[in-house]
Amino acid sequence: MTKTMGNFTIPPKAWVWAATISVVVAIALRLQWPTEKKLFSYILVGAWTLVPPIWFLYDWCKFEPKDASNFEHFKYSQELARNIWLALIVVLAAITGVTLRLE
Repeated sequence: MTKTMGNFTIPPKAWVWAATISVVVAIALRLQWPTEKKLFSYILVGAWTLVPPIWFLYDWCKFEPKDASNFEHFKYSQELARNIWLALIVVLAAITGVTLRLE
């Protein structure tokens, strides 16, 4: 089953697989490769921090609602995806030990 937003179609399982693999990689980085942890952890968390919002923006710009109910469903889907994305970033950062330094 695929999800169509505007002119673009993406299988929803692709995001689930990407998130699952990222968590597994984060756990492996934490447990198996503590010396390489820093660079790869920041790349992993950084990618998940930047790529989904770019996707959400692209999705928003390309979405062409046929009626008001489609638009409400789209907004709900975006909110749900945003909440899951934020939770994933927190989990990845906690697993990998990535912190934000404000100096």
